Amino acid sequence: MTATAPARAFGLDGKGAIAEGFDADLAIWDPEASYTYGADDLHDNTGYNPFEGTTVKGMPRHVLSRGELLVRDRALVAEAPRGRWLPMRAG
Repeated sequence: MTATAPARAFGLDGKGAIAEGFDADLAIWDPEASYTYGADDLHDNTGYNPFEGTTVKGMPRHVLSRGELLVRDRALVAEAPRGRWLPMRAG
C-alpha cells in the first residue's frame, strides 16, 4: 500500500518490494514507545512545531535504507545524505 503501488504508478523499477535486487527502505517500529513533541523536534530549523505538546504512541526504533543502518535506537547514525534521483516513466 505505501511502497508497491506508488512504485508501480511512477514506473520505479527495483522499488516497492522486499525482495532480492530491490532497493528496500525499512523501519523497525516500536508500538509501545511514547513520545511528546517539543518545539524544535522536526529538524527543519524553524524552531516551531505545530505538534508541540502532542503525545504519540508508537515510534520507529531503527531505519535501514538500501541495507545500511541510518537510525539506531531513534538516533541518526548516517554520515551523509544518501538520496539519489530516479527518473520515472510516464504513465
